Amino acid sequence: MVGYKTLRLEKVDGILIVKLSRPEVMNALNRECFNELEKVIEMAGDDPGTRVLVLTGEGRAFCAGGDMSLLKIISESSTSQMRYTVLQILRQIGKLADIEKPVIAAINGPAVGVGLTMALLADLRVAAENAVLSMEFVRVGIIPEAGGTFTLARLVGYGKAMELALTGKRITGKEAAEIGLVNKAVPPEEVHKAALELASDLCRLPAVALGLIKRSMRAGLCGSLEAALEYEATLNSICYSSEDHKEAVKSFLEKRPPKFTGK
Repeated sequence: MVGYKTLRLEKVDGILIVKLSRPEVMNALNRECFNELEKVIEMAGDDPGTRVLVLTGEGRAFCAGGDMSLLKIISESSTSQMRYTVLQILRQIGKLADIEKPVIAAINGPAVGVGLTMALLADLRVAAENAVLSMEFVRVGIIPEAGGTFTLARLVGYGKAMELALTGKRITGKEAAEIGLVNKAVPPEEVHKAALELASDLCRLPAVALGLIKRSMRAGLCGSLEAALEYEATLNSICYSSEDHKEAVKSFLEKRPPKFTGK
């Protein structure tokens, strides 16, 4: 797939691989990268042929955070313009959480600042054991962005989240797996393979249910049990009428593997 300056796209058997492609600056995010990521996320959401999105980095890094040239422009703006610009660009990558398809972050190398909080917006994370992960915002005098103050504590607990955010300490992919920040840590050469294997497993499951599981889990982060029960009933009324659910029931009764179509 062509037409992007900061990304490289590849589609394999329903898996859209989105590779941040600014290796000369360790895939730091500039304004163009935010714009292109938003377009790709929206495209993937609308494409019935895309079942899973895998986000990774080209070269030795996943993402080194925000590009310093962009940060300089923001810091020199008026307060009102700063807020507008920051909110706009962070809402662009926030769409990773909104898309009703599984998103896997394949953290092949350093994931720092907004590079890490972007990965936390993914549904699943696979990291290289030696990858460096850090909430380094405090080291440049700002607070976590891209929902980092929302996602971090929900993944690792309040105490550990405060430790990571207040100190900006660096941890390895292996340590991140031990505290639940990533789902799995593997040798560096196996990151992409592990992410694609996970994506392939998801591609074989009912797409409607996967999307609605994601929607309901996100809603449940802030709601009550009663609200979750009602929302689950509403979403399952959609699942029960899907072709994949009917196929699952039929295949069970016929004692054969199901053949899901994503409908």
